[in-house]
Amino acid sequence: MNDGFGIGENYEYDIFELFTGEVSKYVIMCINSSKFNLEKLVWEEILSHDPYISYYGNGNPNEDEIFKAILKKNKKIDVGLFLNQNGKFGTYPPIYRFRESITVDNIPDKINTTTCNYIKKNLTLQYTNCEKKNIWFGGPEIEYVWQEDGWIVVTNNNRLKVIIKILMNCKSLKLIREYLKETPTFDFHKDDTLYFVDYMNEKFNKAIYELQKKEFKRLLKEELNSRADSNTRSYITLRKILESHTGRSDIVDTNVNSYEKKLKRVIDGKSISSS
Repeated sequence: MNDGFGIGENYEYDIFELFTGEVSKYVIMCINSSKFNLEKLVWEEILSHDPYISYYGNGNPNEDEIFKAILKKNKKIDVGLFLNQNGKFGTYPPIYRFRESITVDNIPDKINTTTCNYIKKNLTLQYTNCEKKNIWFGGPEIEYVWQEDGWIVVTNNNRLKVIIKILMNCKSLKLIREYLKETPTFDFHKDDTLYFVDYMNEKFNKAIYELQKKEFKRLLKEELNSRADSNTRSYITLRKILESHTGRSDIVDTNVNSYEKKLKRVIDGKSISSS
């Protein structure tokens, strides 16, 4: 499916596009089959620009649709690769390229230490931090609508959920804390103003920025509570098993772990020890 048939420049691309389009449809049909083994797919090979490695064709205009089909099947992504940890993808890493398709179901429950360290040391959630790479890639990460009564309502928070799961799985506190404490300038008369949505409306920029941060904070609390409940249930189950075998009830500590305690303090705007 690599481009180039050598049959004349007038018709070559039309034939190539027709051919790759039909083959791509077949590939997507195979991916959607219940018999298709997603575990055999390696993201580094799938996303490679090397024509000798690329699964789905260097120059195939339907390549993105194939990748989206894989993501829709809940194939876990390689977080480091998608965040362009090794600098292979230039300005727009895969997590940006496929940000409309990636969901929390594509984020692995365990992220390797190297990737987590890269995130903590090199990325930021702050829109005003020019020294690190912005994980948002500029602009709002929520979708919203204006209601007739003047209220703005969030209609899609999927991209926030994805980032939150990555950060929490890496036990990141600093990035979250810095973002929640960020206070950008929205005065167009100042050089450091943040043009978040609109170049002409200061109030609109501020309203959408604050709406996103409020939604981010709400989702953090929701995920924190969900994980705390899940951990508590797991601890209780484990304690019962140990009690039945040892007769002791003091082996398992059911307290919320240290990271969750610190994150709760960060969400509540309280100080924490450095991490």
